[in-house]
This record gives sequence, C-alpha cells and structure tokens, in this order.
Amino acid sequence: MSEIVNTDQSPLQDVKDIRRLMERSSRFTSLSGLSVIAAGVCALLASIVAWWVLDENSSLYHLDDIGYMHFKLEPLHITLLGIAVVTLIIAGLLAMYFTAQRAKKLGSSINEHSFKKVVWSFMVPFTAGGLLVAGMIMNGVWLFVAPASMVVYGLAWLNASKYTLAQVRNLAFSMIILGLINMFFIGYGLYFWALGFGLMHIIHGGLMCMSERKQIV
Repeated sequence: MSEIVNTDQSPLQDVKDIRRLMERSSRFTSLSGLSVIAAGVCALLASIVAWWVLDENSSLYHLDDIGYMHFKLEPLHITLLGIAVVTLIIAGLLAMYFTAQRAKKLGSSINEHSFKKVVWSFMVPFTAGGLLVAGMIMNGVWLFVAPASMVVYGLAWLNASKYTLAQVRNLAFSMIILGLINMFFIGYGLYFWALGFGLMHIIHGGLMCMSERKQIV
C-alpha cells in the first residue's frame, strides 16, 4: 500500500518541480521587500533635505495664488535636481544589494533572464517618461514635474510587474493614483513625493517582507 502512495506522489512532485522551474524562468520572484523599504527611507530622507533647502532659501521664491513655487534662482533648481538624482542612485544600489542577497538565499541570481526582463520592462517606460519630465524641466514647466514623475514611475513598475511579484502591482497603482491626485493639488508636489516615493514604498515593502516570512515558515 505504501508503494502505491509513493508512486502517486512522485508524478505530483515532478509537476510541482516543473511548475517551479517555469515560474523561475518567466518571473523573478526574489525581489526583496527590504529593497522597497530602503527606497522609501531614502525618499523620506531626501524629502527632509529638500524641505530644509527650501526653508533656507525661502527668500528666493514666492508663492502665487495657487500655491505653486516659482523659483528666482537657478542654482536652487540644480540643488533640488541633485538631491533627486543622488537619491535615485542610492536607492537603486540598495535595491540591487538587498535583492541580490535574497536571490542568493533562494538559490537564484540577479543574472537570471527573468530578472533582466524585469529591468528591461521597467527601464523602457521609465526612460521614456524620464525624458518627458526632463523636457518639462528644461522648458521651465515645473508645474507638472512632481505628478508626472510619480505617474511615470508607477507605469514603469506596472509594466515590470508582469515578470515579478504581484505586490509590485499594488505599489504601481498607488503611485499612479497619487500622481493623478497631485495634478489637482499643484504646489504640494514635495508632500506627494514624500507620501508616494517614501511612505508607500515602506508600506508595500513591509507587506512584501511579511509575505517572505510566511513563505519561509
């Protein structure tokens, strides 16, 4: 009787193994929740620095009737852009590090084809949208830079979510929704940035970490 049970379980285990291999080849499931949390912490710290910079240079700008800031000094633009670029680089490096560590624990690697598909699917809309935002900045159209950047970022992750964890899709929708809401509250872009790039990343990253622990258990 025991031999029959073992023979029944063997094909079932083979099916599970095949399914696992197919998922690993098509989806990168080793994305770390800590990488998302790290990106959120970096964004919050960057927002604090940006608020401090604006406060220190409060005499250099004025608010119009809708509360949108028109800067008078070009170096202030460069400082804020520098903060954003440095934050993006640090967050990206931390995300790569934590994801590589988790992938190693699960017996996979960021050199896998599935991870490259995630990166490619993210970078195509992110690069195109980034150039669009850069064009706004170069032409002095700062009004929609904050909401546009959040929508672009959300769409990039939505596109990449096809090849990675399902939780990423929730983060993508959160960013898109916040960006669209920000369109109707122009002048509060820094607050929406802190909420989206900061708090939303920490929340969704925390949910991903909880899911990772359940998988281990």
